[in-house]
Amino acid sequence: MMSNIKPSDFFVALDDVNNQLEKSHLPHGVSFKDVAVQWTEQAGFPLVTVIRNYDSGTVRLRQERFCGWRLTNSTRWLIPLTWTTASSSPVNVTDGPQDWLRSDKTIALNIRAGDWFLLNINATGNITARESIFEVDKLQ
Repeated sequence: MMSNIKPSDFFVALDDVNNQLEKSHLPHGVSFKDVAVQWTEQAGFPLVTVIRNYDSGTVRLRQERFCGWRLTNSTRWLIPLTWTTASSSPVNVTDGPQDWLRSDKTIALNIRAGDWFLLNINATGNITARESIFEVDKLQ
């Protein structure tokens, strides 16, 4: 007799594979189920706003839920993050995320005033990033 696999069985299998890796792609204490449930059972998707402080060299990331035409702040995702700047070393996105966005977070980066900053390299994450027009102009 055949039956369908349950999502929880699939997530357990992914955790088993991840546990065999030399370096986990997940934050400590987080399972694939923890991440997947947020992405499969919540409506909408995360809109990540990038706020850069050129004086301190920090980048602040804020997430909101985008659902249709409106934004709400109540829903959160565990979001894998990749980024690069004009003067940073190339990032291999197959090595996994550089960090995870759990809620509002400030990531301290040493970014030179003239450098561009790019979030979500090769669009590997399922997010939409809202960056300043100034940053977008630097990428062109």
